[in-house]
Amino acid sequence: MSRPFSLVAVRNPAFFLAALFCFLSFQDDVSAGVSRTKASSSVPVQGPRIPEFELEAGDNDNLSHDFVERDISNVLSIARTGDLANAIHIMEDLSRRYPHESRYSVCLTSLLASRARQLLHSSQTGAALILVDRAMILANSVARTVDEATAHRLKPDLAKSVYEMAKTLAVAGRLNDSLAALTESFDLGLENWQVVDSDPELISVRRTEGYRKLLAKKAIRPRNPLFEKSFSEIASFRPFAFDFQLQGVGQNAGKQLSLSDFRGKVVVIDFWGTWCPPCRAELPSFVKLKQEYADQGLEIVGLTYPQDEIDQAAIDEMTQVIESAGINYPCVIGEEQVKSQLPSFPGYPTTLFVDRKGVVRLAIAGQHSFEKLEAVCQVLLEETE
Repeated sequence: MSRPFSLVAVRNPAFFLAALFCFLSFQDDVSAGVSRTKASSSVPVQGPRIPEFELEAGDNDNLSHDFVERDISNVLSIARTGDLANAIHIMEDLSRRYPHESRYSVCLTSLLASRARQLLHSSQTGAALILVDRAMILANSVARTVDEATAHRLKPDLAKSVYEMAKTLAVAGRLNDSLAALTESFDLGLENWQVVDSDPELISVRRTEGYRKLLAKKAIRPRNPLFEKSFSEIASFRPFAFDFQLQGVGQNAGKQLSLSDFRGKVVVIDFWGTWCPPCRAELPSFVKLKQEYADQGLEIVGLTYPQDEIDQAAIDEMTQVIESAGINYPCVIGEEQVKSQLPSFPGYPTTLFVDRKGVVRLAIAGQHSFEKLEAVCQVLLEETE
């Protein structure tokens, strides 16, 4: 069974009682709903009507997928006209008549969340919060009563609804409850956490210690402030093909590495030299990037160039610097023909950012801050191959 929600309403008895009273009253007021018989029926509504349809005898307790989807589609078409109150009225009746059909309940949860947003924007905060608490109670009921297979199918929609409730609670000033709802949306599988980190309605929640603890618990990293700027830089950059097959140095001595070895990963390529002060100053940033983003598919490769010719003394110096700097990513001995693949080589250090398909998406020259390097990596890591 699915884990119950940490209900917002439970921590607020007054709202719980109000929501319960509203729920019971609403049930008593339902008059004309969808009635399923061997023949057919329709629902009288203000606006679009649900088309008539027939149901096979004996199927009342086990509705077909098509019937349920048709109901939901028709009710949502009413909601899209702005008549959320009527859509809720109809879906409430369907949920009451067919309590075992969890898809109705999930749709009702979404409608309640949307109606709460509508009321909030109309400055009816109290009414909006009552609906949020009703929706949370309903979401909890769904999570407790469905089996694992059904829960897996319903969780994405529930996560979106609970996220909308988190935003409503935040705007209403109930930050702790908003954080609790946000936590539940993550637990239900909310995937696009970048939206959370940039949503203007959640600014007050993001400033709390609880939000920072949530990100740490879920191993989620907020978007770098330079993300949008880096996104624009990548969008305006002319990509080019790049490859190498070079001898390893340091811990990879004796091995031959190529870019194709890291296919499917975002690869940062650092053109550097042990004799170059800015190059060495930038090494800790690359080490930190590898530590923090390797599990998301990031790899770093150091293309190490000697100041003069490659001899054993130069290789020994490379090895010594690699070890002393604690470099945790592979390094290879650079060659001129590899460097010549760049449209123009501005000097050391130069950094290439290669996407999961093996295409160079950005090249930057000089020493850069960790934040700058991180922002570019975040952009490419969010892309799918």
